[in-house]
Amino acid sequence: MLSQVLSPQQLDYIQRNGFVISPGDAEEFYPVYQKAAAQNQPLLITADSLLHVYHLAFDKTLRDAESQYFLPLLRSLNSALLIEADKNYQMVKGTDWEDSARRTVAFIGVSARLLNASADIPDYTSNLVASEIASINSAAGFGASEIFPQLENGEDWSQYLPRGHYTLSDDLKAYFRAMMYYGRMAFRLSKPDETKSALMLALALRSANVNGNPGPQAWSALYEPTAFFVGQSDGPTILQYLQLIDQIYGPNATARTIQAKGPDLFIAAAQRLPAPRTLSALVNNGSTIADATRGLRFMGQRVVWDAYARWIFTPRWDRTGRCKFWIKRAQPLSTITRTRWAKCAPSSGRFRKMT
Repeated sequence: MLSQVLSPQQLDYIQRNGFVISPGDAEEFYPVYQKAAAQNQPLLITADSLLHVYHLAFDKTLRDAESQYFLPLLRSLNSALLIEADKNYQMVKGTDWEDSARRTVAFIGVSARLLNASADIPDYTSNLVASEIASINSAAGFGASEIFPQLENGEDWSQYLPRGHYTLSDDLKAYFRAMMYYGRMAFRLSKPDETKSALMLALALRSANVNGNPGPQAWSALYEPTAFFVGQSDGPTILQYLQLIDQIYGPNATARTIQAKGPDLFIAAAQRLPAPRTLSALVNNGSTIADATRGLRFMGQRVVWDAYARWIFTPRWDRTGRCKFWIKRAQPLSTITRTRWAKCAPSSGRFRKMT
């Protein structure tokens, strides 16, 4: 009898709606289904149970690939890059490129030290690396970056807090932070010194030897599978930067060659590469989104649908101080195929947050 297993309120729901949903203590769907089948109870199999099983299989596959393949490869890639980036630094030491080259070495050193606290890095980068890692480990929100000092509003260090399956082991936590750093920190074209650093990074990758393989091949061996799992880079890749370097500086360009010719021609050419479609940063009022997004992220910020959807509804403020969502292009749904006014959170201070 239902009255023996259901409460009066649950019976009332059944009478009015034909079904009732009650909380349970099962951790997964399948024990519930097994129990119901064994007791000859009717089953209602919902789509979310199937999607959940697919997600578990996907998550396990990704986790195994990261811990067994991607993480060791990233360690080897970092070690090889540090050697070559240091060579580039020594080439341009004493020139106006010295600081940018030093920050390139430090940038790689952060990832290396996140994966291995005792990783060998050049002494001239120790303070930069230690400060950046302290910010990453704090996960305390927006704050300054020692390696990217021209970030007007700093970096959102809260993004480096491991989540999901990345909380299951120290190795996965380290991998998460290292890849997040490589995916979020951008060498912006609007900042020539950052572009100089990007050029030094690209040269280091080209000349690196990673377990007997050329650097670009090792980078692709890490990037391509992760792109399959979590999406393509939202913006130019380092391989595209290498192609431009060949066109502008010649196929055998060294750090000295590039330093002598300067970054201006490269910046002009790189501006024609596809622009990113998402934004996760603080943008000053009066600054353009292009200035904040165009540039190189070593492992790329990956495109996901929800981030792109929020990008479509980029908040804007008109001259009267009213906020509106500007639909950047025609969308299939008639409800969003026009510019429309909406209530927005008020901007505070000199910047607004757009993610």
